[in-house]
Amino acid sequence: MLIRLMAGSRKSTTFLSLGLLGCIMPQGAWATEVERPAGDRGVSEILVTAQRRQEVAGNVPVTIQILDGERLAVAHVTDMTGVAALVPGLTMARSLRGPPIFTLRGIGFNSQNMSATSPVGFYLDEVALPYPVMTDGALFDLERIEVLKGPQGILFGRNTTGGLVNSIARKPGRATEGYLTLSGGGYESYGAQGALAGPLTSTLAARLAFSIERADKGWQTSISRGDRLGRRNKAAARIGLLWEPEDGTRLLLTGT
Repeated sequence: MLIRLMAGSRKSTTFLSLGLLGCIMPQGAWATEVERPAGDRGVSEILVTAQRRQEVAGNVPVTIQILDGERLAVAHVTDMTGVAALVPGLTMARSLRGPPIFTLRGIGFNSQNMSATSPVGFYLDEVALPYPVMTDGALFDLERIEVLKGPQGILFGRNTTGGLVNSIARKPGRATEGYLTLSGGGYESYGAQGALAGPLTSTLAARLAFSIERADKGWQTSISRGDRLGRRNKAAARIGLLWEPEDGTRLLLTGT
């Protein structure tokens, strides 16, 4: 069961929606869309930063899959396992020692070492996560995820032979908004995710987001040992400060 509460200054109402998890989501590209004037029936343009600058997705000369924040929330994607389930060609498997092994278009590196790098690159707001084990953290409060397939070494350096996964977090803004999502399931699993954003002064805005994911009872029982596997205990938070002292000047500081 998923419970989501949202509130914002742009809407005069607060709504509560309930939904059951486990729905099969259709494939497609979801991302930021540019609003068109009334009466224009043209196709909305999708903006991405796949080449380290904002541009229309149709002008990017690489194969790209885009998942926007709304789709990630509906599919209840909280980690890279959920991303791999939505992106064709991207797979994830656990090694014997625990670190994940990623392949994109069949290119990967089967290593159990935590210090081993992968030919599939991972980035959070274009900051590299050099080791696959660093992707075990929670994914939360994201604007979108861009998956670029094929070598990306020119713009993103080494270890992107197979491609890369770039997660873009939501940024502070002038609008006061927030949401809270509560989830629960079998094996004593539950969680919460939320964010609160708005202006602090006329030139400074902030955004605070958090994610908690727990599973107190593992889903697997060992016949020989009698213990249980599959317990989860993840918690994460992110704070962002946006300072705009004058027109054309924007300074953003984030910490996760």
